[in-house]
Amino acid sequence: MAFLNDVESEELRELVKSCFKEINMLKEQLSEEYKDIRTEEVVKNVLIQTESNNSALHGRINELTDEIRSKDNQLKELDLNLQEKETQLKEKDLEILELNSKATKEVEEEKQDYEKQLKQLQEEVTKKDAQVDELQK
Repeated sequence: MAFLNDVESEELRELVKSCFKEINMLKEQLSEEYKDIRTEEVVKNVLIQTESNNSALHGRINELTDEIRSKDNQLKELDLNLQEKETQLKEKDLEILELNSKATKEVEEEKQDYEKQLKQLQEEVTKKDAQVDELQK
């Protein structure tokens, strides 16, 4: 501000000083506003990035949800298949029990028939022995 020494009027010097002060204040304000604008831009970029990340995360969550549903459906299918196989096994067990029961009944009936025939044969032998004894007398 050396040129102010050349200015003769004190009022003019004060006015020039005042103008320079005003200019410097305006520069500072502009600098602050520029910083604010840069900060807002950074914040906007962060928000845009965050929104993009959120969208990507929501997409991934949807993918994982679909995958879980698919796996759950597969598990339900396998469970139904398992229940069906268990039912078939129970049916086979019942068939086996019925066949065992029928076989046991048939064996018992045959045993009773043999015992009856044996008893008849024993009675016949006893009668024949009695006839033989009588004939020998």
